[in-house]
Amino acid sequence: RDVGSDVDDTSAGAAESSPGRLIVVFMQTDFQREPLRVMGQLHFNTLIAPMLEMFEPEDSIAVVSQDSHLKLQCDFTRDRQKARDAIQKSIEIRKMELPPVPDSGPSLARHLDLQEMRRASKPGAALRIVARALAANDGQKVVIVAGWGIGEMVNRRVLLDRTWTEAMSLYRASRTPVITLGTGAGGSLTYGLVATAVQTGGFYASTQSFPSQG
Repeated sequence: RDVGSDVDDTSAGAAESSPGRLIVVFMQTDFQREPLRVMGQLHFNTLIAPMLEMFEPEDSIAVVSQDSHLKLQCDFTRDRQKARDAIQKSIEIRKMELPPVPDSGPSLARHLDLQEMRRASKPGAALRIVARALAANDGQKVVIVAGWGIGEMVNRRVLLDRTWTEAMSLYRASRTPVITLGTGAGGSLTYGLVATAVQTGGFYASTQSFPSQG
């Protein structure tokens, strides 16, 4: 599949605009249920309420998550409680369908393919899908990734795959910064979170050691 052509097609007449920012919260849920990662995500859930209150009233928030594959927990909404509930429920491992596509306004669901989402077993592939869907909407965009790590350990090195590289190119092309908030114990795969922020003009912060910084 030609990634470049995907962006061109969706931006030609299919874009939806919003007067505020479009903020996507990307929750990384550990499918293996490693205790430290689960506890880190639960800890992040206690921080999300004041974070959501920092956004402007006209900002719209969508929530996606990835465990064994990508899921759309909540399409763009200005309802802070709805967004908060979606973030907290993202820790559940459950099968999900796409929500109904709204009649108007910004939307991720309008530009997502459920079967492709279910094949996105790695963060890079999931981030790439989100990047394409987000690019189909006009306006200022921000992605916030809350997770424990991106990449794979191979011979004591963290490798980031082709899908991650393509995702980073898409975010740079749409001028979308990705802010990464570490919810894990700060292991080797934190490198992937830091690299994601650096590649897109965002920043990285740990929610474990310095939650107020996040």
